[in-house]
Amino acid sequence: MVPTSSTQNRHIPVMLMESLENLKIKKNGIYVDGTLGLGGHSEIILQQIDSGLLIGIDRDKDSISLSKKRLSSNNNFKLFNDSYQNLNIILEELKLEAVDGILLDLGLSSYQLEDNKRGFSHKYESSLDMRFDKNSADNTAEDIIQRNELEELTRIFKEYGEERHAINCKKIKDLKR
Repeated sequence: MVPTSSTQNRHIPVMLMESLENLKIKKNGIYVDGTLGLGGHSEIILQQIDSGLLIGIDRDKDSISLSKKRLSSNNNFKLFNDSYQNLNIILEELKLEAVDGILLDLGLSSYQLEDNKRGFSHKYESSLDMRFDKNSADNTAEDIIQRNELEELTRIFKEYGEERHAINCKKIKDLKR
């Protein structure tokens, strides 16, 4: 399920004004939105640059598609279905040596949580996917749960999920059945 336009229309970027203030945007600057999402931050950045460039990066193809539509009234942006970890490669591809600012809005977005096919929420009956890029070869959460014993899952939840009571977590035990 691609998020509906109502999801996109109600999207409000987190800490928008604080982010823009700290970027100190120049009209001819080059800026990277390394977590493009629905393009809310990028849209405002593009309104403030004229001869500059915005580089949008996101692992989620649905985000790229929605953002491309949202930003389509501009022509000074390039979007990449990739991870911000590969920014150096993207800059080399664009023959750029430096940028004037980088924005990373880390975390899950509500439209990803609300998409029942992604498996981020317990609200819906769906497979446990939990990947930002649904088409990646990375393991799904379901794969990890099926392949690991309860002891290893407890360690994973404690270490990566910061779940102090992972050993008592009935949901983990239920998932292994």
